[in-house]
Amino acid sequence: MAALDIKDGRLGVRGWTDLSEVTLEDALERCRSAGVVRLHVTAIERDGTMRGPDLELYKVACASGIAVVAAGGVRNDADVESLARLGCEAAVMGVGYLARLGL
Repeated sequence: MAALDIKDGRLGVRGWTDLSEVTLEDALERCRSAGVVRLHVTAIERDGTMRGPDLELYKVACASGIAVVAAGGVRNDADVESLARLGCEAAVMGVGYLARLGL
């Protein structure tokens, strides 16, 4: 599994403090060419916010044909279902979501 941390359509680096010139599309193509079979894609701007996932980001990632685990902003079952409809294999739930489940 490769991890792609994305903000404004570009790959985040150095603990999300900088953005590289590598676009999401470029990163997806590089991963596909390298034989990556699964991606952990984090929407940096949504991570920890419980504002809902960046569905456009995950739509593009899922269209790559590589299995996608979505992270960032997931707040409820409806978000998980939306991600599943886009083709995401799984979603990462943060502390807020898990607290709502009593965990």
